[in-house]
Amino acid sequence: MYSLKIFIVTVVCFFYSLPMVFAQNEKANLGEPLEESLAYIFELFNEQENADEEDNDDKEASQKVAIVLDQEKLTRLIDFTLASDQSKTKDYVPSKRGDASGMYMSKEFKISFSKMSSYLFNLQIPGEIMAPSMVHFTKADKNNTFVKSGIDIFANATKKAKSYKYSSYESITPDFFSGGYYSYNNEILIITVPYKNSFAVIRASHQDKKSDIGRKGIILDDKKWIYFYSGLKGLTKGIISWANTYMYSGASVQIVVFDAQKKVVKKGIFKWLDAGWSGLNVVKADHIRAGTTRYFDTLAAIFENPKLPKIETFIKYMQNVKNLPVAEKEKLLKEYSLAYEKMIPQYSMLEKDDFKEILENGKYTDTMTAEDKDANLILEMFKQVLGKESLITRFSFLP
Repeated sequence: MYSLKIFIVTVVCFFYSLPMVFAQNEKANLGEPLEESLAYIFELFNEQENADEEDNDDKEASQKVAIVLDQEKLTRLIDFTLASDQSKTKDYVPSKRGDASGMYMSKEFKISFSKMSSYLFNLQIPGEIMAPSMVHFTKADKNNTFVKSGIDIFANATKKAKSYKYSSYESITPDFFSGGYYSYNNEILIITVPYKNSFAVIRASHQDKKSDIGRKGIILDDKKWIYFYSGLKGLTKGIISWANTYMYSGASVQIVVFDAQKKVVKKGIFKWLDAGWSGLNVVKADHIRAGTTRYFDTLAAIFENPKLPKIETFIKYMQNVKNLPVAEKEKLLKEYSLAYEKMIPQYSMLEKDDFKEILENGKYTDTMTAEDKDANLILEMFKQVLGKESLITRFSFLP
């Protein structure tokens, strides 16, 4: 029996290693200057840490790079983003980061730069609101000086390049290919760069430690942002559902800039990912492209929606949800849980005994923390604001 299992694992590993061989055909082609700029971004994580140590008595300075930022290297990335063709998704290939496969994609959005940046780079707006098809939750380190300070990162952004760093514990939505979802610590660096009488924003992320073990989830309705999280170890799909899988490392560099000629906001993303089991990376660049396309589609659905309110209004709505009486919250959460229970006959995957038990009798949210419960209610409120179908009754404070 043991030898049979070894044979099965060997066969599975062989077929999953084929994509890695094929992925090698996508040779890096960005050229030395752009590769130098990308390498520089990740060097800043270490330089930022040194600055934190040296200036830890200064609340604002402790979150800035102590040295003068190399604006030429940063501007290269912005120029490249504006010049890149969003229809040619496979034409731009960055070098690997360790064992992590990489890719680049871009997209234009018909929205004002100020509105988009006010949402994307505001720590009061959690990641699950800005990327509900990709992010389950984000929890920024509340002890971080930058997080606590409330610094306006856009103040004087047109005059001098500035950088801010913080860490975040994050969890993603179920993977399209395996149904697995993962939680991990991420280091975040936000850089504002003066650019052509305005400024651009670069956001880099860096996960260098292995994630928590993969857990079973289901994408129930990606367009409606409805996902199931079991908390159970393993994968939902495929013949390796028994495997202990991890995200070993990941990184991204996102550039957001206003294209004055086209009157659109251009967003470019470099992304790398190393994930699999037993130390094997089974991620192809095409897997990352599929996820990035999913993310871009979600951003378009949010930012090109005329019902998206001003940032100040939405922050007020979020606070209204948090301030609801406990009894009213529990009533809405029971409604939320029962909505999931009613989905069991619609989705055969939910009829598995271990999943069904989690959802039966409207108890899906019973084991959630108060913070997670609020996050789910805020996401449902956001759906209502945008005119999307929600799982709960409309909030009375919404117009």
